[in-house]
Amino acid sequence: MSSTLTGGCGTTHPGALGALGAIRFRLIDHSANGTFVVFDGSPDEVQLLRGETLLHGSGRISLGRSGSDPLATTIIFRRDQRALYRV
Repeated sequence: MSSTLTGGCGTTHPGALGALGAIRFRLIDHSANGTFVVFDGSPDEVQLLRGETLLHGSGRISLGRSGSDPLATTIIFRRDQRALYRV
């Protein structure tokens, strides 16, 4: 699914979130300022600049700014383990 996200400072952030199979999601950045991802349990922040990453576990996505920036728009994601057992 393609999307354009609007940040709190009025900027738009083109990107996509695509489903891969039943339980995997890929985050694709098409923006000029990048997307920043921090996975829970990891101290490192991943910067995507016109790139992509596979989302796993849980964490935070920041649009156009580092997650440490107080003005960053943050999206929290988590993998619901119960979904693995649904029929």
